[in-house]
Amino acid sequence: MALSDYFITPKVVTKYLVENGIKKWIFVIIGGILSSGPIYMWYPLLADLKDKGMTHGLIACFLYNRALKIPLLPIAVLYFGWKYIAILSLVMIFMSIIQGIIIDKLMGVKS
Repeated sequence: MALSDYFITPKVVTKYLVENGIKKWIFVIIGGILSSGPIYMWYPLLADLKDKGMTHGLIACFLYNRALKIPLLPIAVLYFGWKYIAILSLVMIFMSIIQGIIIDKLMGVKS
């Protein structure tokens, strides 16, 4: 937590989310996977980021990727096997991007 607080400042977050391209999608995916805590605690932060230029699609991608939890991966691998979990994780990441793009199209956001 201390390292993430030191390296991931609001200035860094705003920098990555404003620029065009794949970097913002990767940043949102990693942020969603690493996020922890109850979802309602993230709503004020996401609302603030939306006011600073984050699209609805990026918010959806972030929320979708919250389902991938690193602390739960060992038990999931134990129950289902590493191949299944690897494929499931990749499919979830890919579908989060597709969902984000679809939501941006529906909301009228230009890429």
